[in-house]
Amino acid sequence: MVQFDDARGYGQTAAEESFYTSNICPQLSALNQKGWLTLEQTCTEFARDYEVVWIYTGPIYGENKVPFAEDRKIPKPIAFYKIVVSPEKTTR
Repeated sequence: MVQFDDARGYGQTAAEESFYTSNICPQLSALNQKGWLTLEQTCTEFARDYEVVWIYTGPIYGENKVPFAEDRKIPKPIAFYKIVVSPEKTTR
């Protein structure tokens, strides 16, 4: 779930690959265009501030997978997660 703007920093090919189905997950526009977008922008700011960050992102599914839309096999996530880690520089 790499954001297009972040992928674009790695070149045109990476930007185009951000639209592959392996990089997307269904989200309601109320989440995608508001809270999630704010979180992605915050992660981008962390990357600028800390230079190197690792970001792990994905969907969380419940026990009973419900289709995202009628007549579709794509399950609807019940939540999403985003973990941001900045490797600590240590000196000895």
